[in-house]
Amino acid sequence: MNSKKEDFYLKIWLYEPNFIRSQIVVAYKDCLDFYEYTFDKNPTLKTFPLEKYKSSEERLSRFQWELHIAADDYWASDLKEDIDLKLRTIVDVEKIIHRSYRMEKIQNDVLYKVNVGDVWVGTLKK
Repeated sequence: MNSKKEDFYLKIWLYEPNFIRSQIVVAYKDCLDFYEYTFDKNPTLKTFPLEKYKSSEERLSRFQWELHIAADDYWASDLKEDIDLKLRTIVDVEKIIHRSYRMEKIQNDVLYKVNVGDVWVGTLKK
């Protein structure tokens, strides 16, 4: 990516507790901003749990880690459709809305974000 002489996004996304979702993400050009703002920052003060990753501790310590929120997103229109199709009950939807840490009105819909864990975003130290 350095040879392209363009800005790029290269980070590790380490999910907890859903480690299986973890990934290395690289992007540039039109996708650069999308990935930079994928997650909401987590206001909780925690340090990266390096001790959990003993076998990779040396490599992971080369990164600067920022804590973000791993969220499941639910659109109000989808939740209504789920109720109509009897995939969810009204109580299920009320629980989702109650558990959401953030609600955003986007055009004619509402997005509910539910915190399902942490995402540690790692950037290689310079």
